[in-house]
Amino acid sequence: TGQLYSDYLGIPYVCIDLPHKATPRVKDYVANQLLETIERMEKITVKKYDDEKLIEGTKIEWKVEWLWASIQIQTQNIPSPYDLRNTWSLRMPLLSMRDRPETLRYLEMLYDETKYRVQNQISARGMERMRLFFEGFPPYYYIQVLKQPQEYGAIYIINSNNMAAGLYDIQPDGTYLVGEPLEKRGIPVRNREEAIRAEVELRYHRGHCATWYAPARHRDVVKRAQDWHCDAGVIALDRGCHGYQVSIMESKMLLQEAGFPVGTFEHSQSDPREFSEAQTVDRLEAFFESLGLTKLGAATAEKEEAEE
Repeated sequence: TGQLYSDYLGIPYVCIDLPHKATPRVKDYVANQLLETIERMEKITVKKYDDEKLIEGTKIEWKVEWLWASIQIQTQNIPSPYDLRNTWSLRMPLLSMRDRPETLRYLEMLYDETKYRVQNQISARGMERMRLFFEGFPPYYYIQVLKQPQEYGAIYIINSNNMAAGLYDIQPDGTYLVGEPLEKRGIPVRNREEAIRAEVELRYHRGHCATWYAPARHRDVVKRAQDWHCDAGVIALDRGCHGYQVSIMESKMLLQEAGFPVGTFEHSQSDPREFSEAQTVDRLEAFFESLGLTKLGAATAEKEEAEE
């Protein structure tokens, strides 16, 4: 779309190439592109780039992503302090403003709240009959699909895309560990080039990279399901994001081979014309019931709704 805007409206267009396999050469390649882009933007806009804001934003972003990873790792606890419905909403400031001081304050408060909930065994929904992973994007126009397990006293607990704004050190076997913060890594951020290189380093410590890189994805998807103590899961076959669907069916087979029952439904994350609510609800109900789950009684459901 960016290229179309450029072609039809005459708006200057810059494309950044982001390889998904992190090597020193790749990191240099990406950093050099970004540095060249800043110079190009200065010429196009006739404005001076604010290096001080870049330095400040980079430091904040590292802290914010460390906090988010720390929060996500704590959802491994039984009971989990949050389910996917919670964290899908709680992550929103990280998507568009994770370089701002107010987002850092928000994450610090959320981190404290998370530790309190874990220490006091406060669960997301008060019941965990079953823990489910949800792989893929939900339909944004029908986000209530994430509520459906609650009818059975179950929860969706983890989603790789939802983890994507976190700072991790992913081990060779696919284990997610909270990454070391900027200070412990000894990465200096004193000028434009150092800040850009710190940004590139941060980008390649996000779990999201693996969803676009098939070899790593196959390793990660099973280990996540195991480490978050999932019993089964659902994969959304989303025609709206081609990159995310890379090797998705191979991931399904690997999960099944590892002993995880997997249900699927089809949609396009942003186009409601490619989604059937009735078909999706029926399909997921049948899957949940095949796992031995039964719907909660009306009184229990009303009580849980009132508590929300």
